Amino acid sequence: MGYLVGYIPAMIGGKKIELSAVGKIFKLTPENLATWRRWEKLVVWDQWLIYATFGIIGMTLPSVMVRSVVPLGTSLPAWSIAAHTANQFGAMWGPAGFYLIAFIGLITLWGTQLQWVDMLTRNMTDLLWSTSEGIRKWAKGDVRRVYYTFLIVYVAFAMWAIWQAAPLIILLLSANIANFGGFYAWYLLWDIDRKLPKELRLKWYYWPPIILFCIMCCFFFVVMVLGQLGIRIL
Repeated sequence: MGYLVGYIPAMIGGKKIELSAVGKIFKLTPENLATWRRWEKLVVWDQWLIYATFGIIGMTLPSVMVRSVVPLGTSLPAWSIAAHTANQFGAMWGPAGFYLIAFIGLITLWGTQLQWVDMLTRNMTDLLWSTSEGIRKWAKGDVRRVYYTFLIVYVAFAMWAIWQAAPLIILLLSANIANFGGFYAWYLLWDIDRKLPKELRLKWYYWPPIILFCIMCCFFFVVMVLGQLGIRIL
């Protein structure tokens, strides 16, 4: 795909690459459609079996682990959430339990945040590049100007924001930004899908789980907002 539509090159050592604002589509020949269907099956298996299944397991296990040592309804310290969990394990297993949980929390949060910073920056760059001719003119056809400008602004904002509220508040807000996207994610997907040729559109049975997922995101986001206003519904 990068050969046909371009990609975001590195700032240092990378060369200017022309990035298409509209993308490419293959010819709808029987041979190409057969290849598309094989690729679609691989994506379905990857998303449902690997990503979804192990994603749910990966989110559930830490929650169960924390719940096993932190009683329901506990008021977590706003400035030491991770340390509080490590302390609880340390009280059960001694210093080894404390440092083990602290280390797990470090590598989990470190990798997750690096991934999300790049994902947010990359998605915003794609969105701005494909929808704004003014942005493309400002960047003079060099997508690196958009990507790295947004990255610098985002990192600077994050460094400022981390001192504006307790980590617990920032954690609740950042964890639910993705849930906020559930308000309109289904619409964006539907809007893109309807612009594709009929042969390449999503099957009808893909939509119920997508809509259910968006409803779940909306629900958890509303619960979080109401909780911050002192209104509990759970």
